[in-house]
Amino acid sequence: MDWIKSFFVGLYNDLLQWIYDFVLWIPRKLWSDFLVSLAEKITGIPAPDFILEAKSLLAQLPPGVTWALDMCQFNWGISLCMSAFALRYAKSWIPFVGGK
Repeated sequence: MDWIKSFFVGLYNDLLQWIYDFVLWIPRKLWSDFLVSLAEKITGIPAPDFILEAKSLLAQLPPGVTWALDMCQFNWGISLCMSAFALRYAKSWIPFVGGK
């Protein structure tokens, strides 16, 4: 008789564990879906015109200048600065962290 009792207790524990895991899974799934939709919205924003114009202007530079810029890792520096500006701007909109 003990094996029947242990079988049903194990079944009950497994059911409770499944419910617990499901309840914890719901907020993670909602957060994941929110982040995916936010990423889709952000990637859907077109690049501003001045960036496209800057690309065409940089394409007209002579090879000696582009070599010097490559040696100084200009591409990495510009992307780092733009990321810092974007982070600073985004941080100003977070309550209790940035702002006035």
